[in-house]
Amino acid sequence: MNCKSAARVIKCPQSGGAAYFCTPRGASIIGSEGVDGVHYCFVRGYGGAVFAVSPLKPEPERVQPVAPDFFSFLRLLAACGHSAAVEQCSGMTREGFAAYLRANPPSAAARDAIAQLNDRLGVTPMPDPYGFIISLQAGFDLSRLKYAAPERRAAPAHREAPATPVCEPESASG
Repeated sequence: MNCKSAARVIKCPQSGGAAYFCTPRGASIIGSEGVDGVHYCFVRGYGGAVFAVSPLKPEPERVQPVAPDFFSFLRLLAACGHSAAVEQCSGMTREGFAAYLRANPPSAAARDAIAQLNDRLGVTPMPDPYGFIISLQAGFDLSRLKYAAPERRAAPAHREAPATPVCEPESASG
């Protein structure tokens, strides 16, 4: 199965969204949380591994593998009910992850999409999503990831100050 066939089943538009300063070179963006710049991608040279990119996290946590392949990613979504839990897993304890899932159950639409994935593609929930993700990340060498430029990895691009000030400072007498 590939990304396009799964997207047709769950009726998701193709993403291809904008890359961020911390999106690895060679990334093909496959989805987005729609908040805080969090997005998911494949990275050329890493097979079919799915990565979560979280621009607001500190280095080196901004880019983390979450699944070795797209089918496993779908199984994680089926187990968790949404991608936010998958993206945030690396910063949680097992107990914190379980509490997060209890506090953030899947919506009715997500439950319907999960049922369709099961019916049409045989996607079953991952039995231990926390253990799966943590184990994958522990054995992954992120040092091979490349970025557009080292200075862009650490912070968003710097903007030049305007030639004329936008507002004048108040005078000391006034």
